[in-house]
Amino acid sequence: MLKLFSICSLVLLFAFFTFTVNGEDIENEQQYRLTYTASIELPHDLSFDLTPELRLNDDFGLNRFQNDAGFAYSPFKGFSVSSYYRFMLNSNYGKEPKHEISHSAMANLAYKTKIERFRPSVRLRYMAALGESNPEHLFRYKGALKYNIKKSDISPGIAFEVFHLLETNVLEKYRTAIFVEYEINKNNCVAAEYKFDYFKTEYLNRHIFQVVYEMKF
Repeated sequence: MLKLFSICSLVLLFAFFTFTVNGEDIENEQQYRLTYTASIELPHDLSFDLTPELRLNDDFGLNRFQNDAGFAYSPFKGFSVSSYYRFMLNSNYGKEPKHEISHSAMANLAYKTKIERFRPSVRLRYMAALGESNPEHLFRYKGALKYNIKKSDISPGIAFEVFHLLETNVLEKYRTAIFVEYEINKNNCVAAEYKFDYFKTEYLNRHIFQVVYEMKF
């Protein structure tokens, strides 16, 4: 099983290097994200989730603050249905400082399971911008696989996600990711993640470095 996981990791790294073959017209940008997730368990298999996040540009200036809030329902083990509202404050600290507020809604279907020490998962997300004359609608298809290292609280993993714009029926970008999770205890977890966004609709690659802290109540 560990050999299989190593092969999957090598395939992911190959994809990174394939996508990052740079032409003169391709822009590469970096982004840093700090994320906190609080999940409060409620009766009847419900939970309330709150996820504030800071997004910083390559010189560590604030690019966006966003906060997701919503409810998740798990009718049976491994499967969940959730709905969230996202508030976004976008900031531009260039020559002309500018702040923009936007909103969006999300709905998710997710399933995860356990196969020996492996944790495969899939998620379908629908997103829609709110309060715009021409709102953007998209599907996000995500698959992930993580592996719990024996006799440890560390779980490395890989993920792949596709962003599908519905108005134009175009695949906007592919996102590949590699991450490591450390379970501090039953209710606290911290993770470090690298994400690579390969845009299909523009000459842009985005490298995202993210730290996530999760708490359950």
